[in-house]
Amino acid sequence: EDDDIVEGGLLVMKMLGDFGRYGVEPICFSYELEEEEGEPMTHCVAYHTLKGGHFDGEIKFSLEETEEGIVVSVTLAIPQGGRSPPERLAKSMVSSLTESIVESTHIRTKQTLSRRSQSKLYRDRASGRATLKRHLRFEQEKNQEE
Repeated sequence: EDDDIVEGGLLVMKMLGDFGRYGVEPICFSYELEEEEGEPMTHCVAYHTLKGGHFDGEIKFSLEETEEGIVVSVTLAIPQGGRSPPERLAKSMVSSLTESIVESTHIRTKQTLSRRSQSKLYRDRASGRATLKRHLRFEQEKNQEE
């Protein structure tokens, strides 16, 4: 029995299938690289296509931290002699994957910042209520002593 766990996924895209329909491209995890030695941090994840797909190759997703922000890039590499998608479809695939990553990252960042803000407001309110209750209790005890 093979205990190796292989991470993979499916790339589904319009015009990738036959007759201009949606097509499914099975992909499998290839490698992951992370470099933090220099100033700009770089993170890269690559997937390769599996047998039974519409084209052969590797899709590499990389993030690079720069002074201006984060640069997202998607690279589609087709081996020499491999089946390749039409050029227009390949460009569309790469640009839509890049846009999707950027949009997802933007949404995730907004959610995280919103949660932090809400959490801080909640803690501030709870702390304020607790302080008010302690102050009132102190005043009541002081009045009872007199």
